[in-house]
Parts: sequence; structure tokens; C-alpha cells
Amino acid sequence: MTNTYTWSITGMDCYPQQASLTDVVFAIRWTLSGTDGSNTAEEHGSLNVALDPTQPFVPFSQLTENKVIEWAQSELGTNQVAWYQGLVDLQLSALATPEIVSPALPWTPT
Repeated sequence: MTNTYTWSITGMDCYPQQASLTDVVFAIRWTLSGTDGSNTAEEHGSLNVALDPTQPFVPFSQLTENKVIEWAQSELGTNQVAWYQGLVDLQLSALATPEIVSPALPWTPT
């Protein structure tokens, strides 16, 4: 089965005032969750973003999670997004086929 991934934004930090703008996002905290259908794994991170003067400013109250995920993935870049997905894949693989197990003690009633 193919692993599926879900990005979510867990927090943002803002400058209250920058030039004539208010609540300008400068840091994003994110979580990447992955599942193989049976197991779930996560990676967490944060990154700084700069105000892009070539793009229209989006007021904080009008931001959507999808828009901020787009910013985060763009800032990370394709290679780093794939790297984080690879880390989630490794965790899922380890959960699906663990190298170490801790079975119940044979003298303990089940």
C-alpha cells in the first residue's frame, strides 16, 4: 500500500506591525503526518518566512491552512519536502516490521 501524507499548521508567529502592515507572519510551525493504512508517523518542524514584496499581502484573518501549507512547502523546497516524507516512510516501515519486539512474559497470564 502507498503511504499517504497530511500537512498541518500548528502555529504561526507574527510581527504586530511591519511597515504599514499588521500581523505579518514570519514563522510557521508544521506537522507532516503519514499513514500506511495501519500505522501513523509524524515529523514536526518550523521555519521562517519573509514577506515577499512581489506577492500581494494576505491579511492574517484571511489566511487559510492550505495557503500557509503552500508557503511552508515552497520555503522548504521540493527536495526537503521529499526528505521529510522519506523520514515518515522510515518510521512507518519500522512500525510495520519492527527489528525489536517485547513479547509478554511467558509466565504472565494473558
